[in-house]
Amino acid sequence: MVSYIYLIPGLPLLAFVINILFGKRLKEKSALTAILAIAVSFLLSCLALKEVIGKNSLHQSMVWFNSGKYVFNLGILVDPLSAMMLVVVSFVSLLVQVYSVGYMHGDKPYSRFFAHISLFTFSMLGLVLSDNLIQVYIFWELVGLCSYFLLSYWFKKPAAAEAGKKAFITNRIGDAGFFIGIAMLFYYLGTSDFSAINQKIAAGGLNPDI
Repeated sequence: MVSYIYLIPGLPLLAFVINILFGKRLKEKSALTAILAIAVSFLLSCLALKEVIGKNSLHQSMVWFNSGKYVFNLGILVDPLSAMMLVVVSFVSLLVQVYSVGYMHGDKPYSRFFAHISLFTFSMLGLVLSDNLIQVYIFWELVGLCSYFLLSYWFKKPAAAEAGKKAFITNRIGDAGFFIGIAMLFYYLGTSDFSAINQKIAAGGLNPDI
């Protein structure tokens, strides 16, 4: 599983980079780039789910940075829940992008739309694969940013620009609550890693009131 798991979010990210850099040259082919990337990610997600069902879960982690006694990690976790969500996210994104080929036909900044939706997909897949709350928060913020890009895609239309701004502000309010929750857990448990949080809670390391 290790040999291909990074390709699941990596391919949409690559499609984003290609469409941002070469979108004007690719024109309508920019849609094909995005769709091929997510189609392969979907197939790899199905393969990952099959392996996880066979009891072959994956957890990899590396030190990101240290701050005093605290260690912050970057990692991926592929268990039954995350493997199922990889399939769901990649499949829905594939359907959306295929539908968008016809819906966006004739639109001038065609490649920009498929670049943003590829980045959106990368962010969601990265969120699903994260093995700690801080990493989830980072990808969550990327999802919110991409939502703003997509909602205000036709930014010259006042309604689209206003919708993007409204969503951005509303998301920031929710994000503040999310951040406070993460900070409280970290304060009381000293970690943001899912496995460590589960172990400490199971051992009675967190007051039920908290």
